[in-house]
Amino acid sequence: MKPVKLEFKGLNSFSERAVIDFEPLLKSGIFGIFGETGSGKSTILDAINFALYGDIERNPDKLDKINYKCGELDVKFIFDIFSDGARRTYLVERNIKKKSGTHRALLYEYSADGSSQAIADNVKSVNDKITDIIGINKEDFRKCIALPQGEFAQFVNSAPSERIELIERLFNLQKYGKALKAKLSARENAAQTEYAATEGALTAYEDATKEKLQELEGAAFALQSALDGLKLAADEAEKHYSHVNKLLEQKEAYAAAAARLEKLRARKPEFDELGRVLPALAVCERACAEADKAEACAVRIDALKADGEKLARQSLSVKGQSDEVERELREGGLDSLAEKLQRESALMEGMLPTADTLAARRAELERCRRQYRDESANGAEYAKLRDNKSAELKKAAAELSRCPDLNIDEYFKNELKGGILKDEYARALDYIKQLRAEMRTYNDNSPLYDFVGGELDKKAEEYKELILSVKDARIDVNGELRRFRDALEMKKKLELAVKKFEGELNTAELRAKSSGERIAELKERGVRLAGECGELSGKLKQVFGEEDAEKCKAMAADTKAKLQNLRLRKTELTEKAEKLKLQLNEYDKMLAANGAEIRSLAEQRATSERAAEEGVASAKMESLAACRALIKKYDGYEKALEDFNAFTTEYAKAEGEAKNAEPEEGADSVTEDSVADALSAKIEARAAYSRNISELAVAQKSAADLKERLKTKAELKKKFDCIKRECDLLGRLKSLLRDNKFMEYIANEHLVNISGAASRTLIELTDGRYYLAYVDNNFCVGDNYNGGEMRKVKTLSGGETFLVSLSLALALSSTICNRSLKSIEFFFLDEGFGTLDGDLIDTVLSALEKLKNENFSIGLISHVEELKHRISSKILVNKATESHGSTIRISC
Repeated sequence: MKPVKLEFKGLNSFSERAVIDFEPLLKSGIFGIFGETGSGKSTILDAINFALYGDIERNPDKLDKINYKCGELDVKFIFDIFSDGARRTYLVERNIKKKSGTHRALLYEYSADGSSQAIADNVKSVNDKITDIIGINKEDFRKCIALPQGEFAQFVNSAPSERIELIERLFNLQKYGKALKAKLSARENAAQTEYAATEGALTAYEDATKEKLQELEGAAFALQSALDGLKLAADEAEKHYSHVNKLLEQKEAYAAAAARLEKLRARKPEFDELGRVLPALAVCERACAEADKAEACAVRIDALKADGEKLARQSLSVKGQSDEVERELREGGLDSLAEKLQRESALMEGMLPTADTLAARRAELERCRRQYRDESANGAEYAKLRDNKSAELKKAAAELSRCPDLNIDEYFKNELKGGILKDEYARALDYIKQLRAEMRTYNDNSPLYDFVGGELDKKAEEYKELILSVKDARIDVNGELRRFRDALEMKKKLELAVKKFEGELNTAELRAKSSGERIAELKERGVRLAGECGELSGKLKQVFGEEDAEKCKAMAADTKAKLQNLRLRKTELTEKAEKLKLQLNEYDKMLAANGAEIRSLAEQRATSERAAEEGVASAKMESLAACRALIKKYDGYEKALEDFNAFTTEYAKAEGEAKNAEPEEGADSVTEDSVADALSAKIEARAAYSRNISELAVAQKSAADLKERLKTKAELKKKFDCIKRECDLLGRLKSLLRDNKFMEYIANEHLVNISGAASRTLIELTDGRYYLAYVDNNFCVGDNYNGGEMRKVKTLSGGETFLVSLSLALALSSTICNRSLKSIEFFFLDEGFGTLDGDLIDTVLSALEKLKNENFSIGLISHVEELKHRISSKILVNKATESHGSTIRISC
């Protein structure tokens, strides 16, 4: 696994976002992370640990690791790894909110085209996926790739017992030491507990014996043999009881039937008389019904006659109302008035748009007049402005014409030539005097020096004469230049003023011209709108007598409302007339129906009276009152007939039951006592049979339970013997594992293997001189330059000790990584290196140079300045201040 890019913010002392690109750092094979103590160097390792596994070993609290200035901790880490024959790149993102403590995690995988796809989207799935991709968990990662400060040096300097504890911790050997002993003790305790429980369970089966089983089976056999005889006796007793009980029931049933028949015979004369009068009772009931019907018809006829008189009066009233409505419809002139209002309303409605148009034209005319007044005022202002700008332009042009023509070449030629020449001659004279003074310092009397000195003196005289011959030597050059610049500046200002006034004059003239055209346009438009308003006003006055739009609308609405009210009145009268006609028709129909019903009821009354008289005669009764008395006596024909039929049926049934209930022979001798004796004999026989069945079931169940208990007892005995053997075995194992001997043996095997791997690295680092071996619980170094002589590592120099420690650290890391079948591609040494002098630092760097290759890079974390200057690729970490957090600078 190789780091590609790391971004983090809000972690420990880093309050601003830090970005580290590892690709240029890894190209050299060795890079360093340098900074003062407490600057935050190890925080870079913390950020990688947090990105991959979601926590930091030295600060496990997820909120304490957040910088106090930040509201969240945010980390992004890109890494690649060689897997399944190809390199794969992944991006892991983690974020923790300080306020809520929410931990968000995402993991992406990059494809060959650079696109990414999320493969895990929560903390647990990201943690599991990272472990699966890298092949090692967070503890192994810290042990084999990012060892914390001073971790691997303990292999060299610690005592054998401490070294064993370190190996136990790094390789999780607790399962072979204390953990194994604890597990064995727990297993032994569990076995002892189970042993005691099984032994206690066996005591509950002491009474379960084969002899007792044989006894129970014999008792069950005896009960089974007596069962058939008891069943036969119980059946005979049941049969005898059923026979005598049947005879007693027949005897009692016959006595009850005879008593019931005797009681009915006493009532028979009464019902014989009822059977004789039943035909007359039916005729009397029909005669009374006809009489009641005739009476009802008479009452109904009187009520109908009263209703007919009332309907006649109501019909006459409705006829008067109908005639009044018809007269108003004929003589009211509603149609002609409606036609007149219709014409007026249509004319007014047609002219309403004209009223709106007149109001709009007048409003437009008023706006036109206001615009005309405003534009006239603006025109006067523009004319005044034009005259002012014209006067200002003439004034500025006159001042510009008075300015001289300023040509700088001519000005210098005429005004400053003498002063400039004098200055040049004076500078040349000073230069000649300096040369003459320098020649005097040589003290040389040769002819050449005399000649040169004479020439310089001549030149000096010549320049003196030239200076005296220049005219206007007293001219103030700087003052003349200043006056020239002032005059030139004044002329430029006047030229700009003339251009400005020309532009403003042109603008004023254009505005004045535009205003005049606008005034003419508004005047023409006002004349046209005034003519239109007059024409529209005349049309409105012809129709409404008014020209106000609102009054015209009100008049049109009033006329329309009158027309609608008139039409509504006509509609109401027409509907009322139709309604009254319908009412008259209804009254006529009701009067006709009333008369017909009265006639029909009169006919029904006569018919019913005749039928009643005929019925009285047919029943041979003296009068209708006698018929009613007979009906009252028997409560009506239907009730009398029902009672007669019920008695006749009950009497015939009683005779049949008395005849059928005659008992069998011998019933006279049966009594209730004999039946009770038979029942007691039956119950006793059945109880004896049931007791035999229950005792047999109990005996069989006890035998079956005893068989199961004997089987369980045998199984418990077998289990007890097995547990006893296990307890003995665990006791012997516990004695063998006393004092962690097994774990120490495995730890020593690991140390031998690690020293062998470290020896190969040490031979390479020291060009074949030193090798490493683990002898008698100590690391020893062999010197091939001294006949392979072995000596303890404590006798080595500082540089040699570092090489041995480095070899052991690499071997340890490789051993841990080999368990995950993943190769080591980079390695962090979080060591101070503060104890190394310059020579030892050279040794360290030389050793690291031999270790690095294309597939293996090394990162050093240190605060040593000399080491920082010797490594070209490095990350420089600056301490946090009051104004900002720790910062990072990368140098390659």
